[in-house]
Amino acid sequence: MPAFLAAEPVSATGSSPSEVTTPASTIELFWYGIAAKEHGRLDVAATAFRLILSREPGHFPARRALADLLIQMGEITAAEFHLKTLLSTDPEVGKHEIYQRILGELTALKPLRFTGIFALAPSTNVNQGTRNTVFDSNIGEFVISESGRETAGFGIRLGGNTSYSWPIAPGQKISLLGEVSAVWYEMPELRHVDGEFRLSYHAETPSANLEIGPYYRRTWYLPSDSGQISDMDAYGVALSYVRKISNVDTVGLYARFEEQVFFEKTYLSGFYQSVKVQWLHSVSADTQVYFTVGAQAYRPEAEHQAYDDFGLDVGLSQKLGDDWIIGLNAGIGLRSFAANYPVLSFPREDSYYTVGASVQNNSIRIFGNIPKLSCTFRDNQSNVAFFEYQSTDCQISISQSF
Repeated sequence: MPAFLAAEPVSATGSSPSEVTTPASTIELFWYGIAAKEHGRLDVAATAFRLILSREPGHFPARRALADLLIQMGEITAAEFHLKTLLSTDPEVGKHEIYQRILGELTALKPLRFTGIFALAPSTNVNQGTRNTVFDSNIGEFVISESGRETAGFGIRLGGNTSYSWPIAPGQKISLLGEVSAVWYEMPELRHVDGEFRLSYHAETPSANLEIGPYYRRTWYLPSDSGQISDMDAYGVALSYVRKISNVDTVGLYARFEEQVFFEKTYLSGFYQSVKVQWLHSVSADTQVYFTVGAQAYRPEAEHQAYDDFGLDVGLSQKLGDDWIIGLNAGIGLRSFAANYPVLSFPREDSYYTVGASVQNNSIRIFGNIPKLSCTFRDNQSNVAFFEYQSTDCQISISQSF
């Protein structure tokens, strides 16, 4: 076992490991975990160390012991999570280089990864259809067809991704990732398959995390009689940079620049870009809040479809007890279009707000995985009748890494 992962003596007080039967204090629980590990009861030891961390996330001896234990158990992904947490939070700077070295060894040990994803997605308005029945234009009044009206529905998403990584230096690696997902809805025109390939350079230090690289994405729609669909290619570059600026504050920059090519609806082809900055603040070990400012720009061939979008989001993540984690978020935004909408004498302009919540319980597992429920309500106001709508979209998802 690497020396840095060995359990350090914490205190000579309290019962010895062999005498502990019902641990109460953190010290007793720590030694209980060490004793269980020495006797080969690895699952019991892991449970003990996890319980300590649920009480005291900054208990570094327990996190080191758990990381080592997970490596022995072959749970590489979970061990990497704790090693990365140690890298960013452990005040003993001398151990950081060792954490990076072990992370590199784990990448080399398991360069090929797989993740499967399954989600159920009910919605009150799957097609973002309007509640309006009439479109009032410069040349008259038109009845909005049923296909453009609000429609409730139920979706299923099934997918997975695989990645292969090459460590190139301590804290640095290059990864090739492929992902595919299929989405099924009751409405045929919403059924599609997405595929993406991405090459990225990843560098991680105790205070910063950088990922950058090119990607290619393809969307295929299943045949439909509606004529409202169009397969699409997108290729571009994505950037993610997260930096810790204090013990409780982190800032992140996320950007994506891509060229979109639509096959049937060629007038939608054009350049898209998205940039957002996020501030994350840890109020306590159990509570985190964030604030995000984001902007998007889309420049297709059809000028009336070109827009600039500006939005603000705030959120909260709260741990309740040992198992429950809840999230709350809210956002507002404005989307302004460049040219007059067809048969209107003004450009389209939308304003919107969103309210969302998520919940998971770490003791509830489906096939060994923790399900997560998330829901978002969106109200979109527009000066063009087609795009005035409300929707509540939910998702129950689980993922499995191999």
